[in-house]
Amino acid sequence: MRFRPFCLIACFLMTDGWVTAVAKASDGATKVTPPSANLASCHDLITQSAYAKAYDACRLALSKAEGDEALNLLLHLVTASHALRNGKEGHFLTQLKDHPLFPNHPMAQYEWHRKVGQKNYFEGDFETAKHHLFQAFTWAQQADDPQWLSKSHNDMGLVLFKLGDYPGALTHYQSSLALKEAHGTTYQVANTLNNLGRIHLETEDIDQSVDYYESALAHYLAYT
Repeated sequence: MRFRPFCLIACFLMTDGWVTAVAKASDGATKVTPPSANLASCHDLITQSAYAKAYDACRLALSKAEGDEALNLLLHLVTASHALRNGKEGHFLTQLKDHPLFPNHPMAQYEWHRKVGQKNYFEGDFETAKHHLFQAFTWAQQADDPQWLSKSHNDMGLVLFKLGDYPGALTHYQSSLALKEAHGTTYQVANTLNNLGRIHLETEDIDQSVDYYESALAHYLAYT
């Protein structure tokens, strides 16, 4: 017997962070530097959902960090603050935007708009969320980065769903799913399958909804 459809989890990809520091070398080529031990520890705690420990570790690391590493740590602190609901999320978003590297750092600007959009989304300000998430989507398009695009398509689907634009949301979810199936993790695929199940449930396409929810559940179980 098929199970009754329901939304498995809220899928907003808050932990899709970036760890490897990326900078521009003097010749204009992309220079990738490995993360420091402090940044790696902070990232590991975030991925383990140990947000209280991550918050303390990231703050300590930030006091000693410079350049791209500081940008990474500030993003992790935004994520930890969001999860902890400690009122510091906006503070770290402001610090990130005020960082001297921010104006010429596409990844920082992409992530900043995503984080601000997510903050607005969870506060119920969906129009402002849409504005910032669309700005992030624009950065993803310019970079032509499949990981960024997969996340931003999902983000746009979520906010358009909340605004009642079901056709637009469905298009973004389908684009996100295609990219995640090619470039993402099983968990990320499951998130978007779950969102597709939800939108088909909302539009009363029950059979299609159940198919997506069952597929999402299978992917979540495969991930664990």
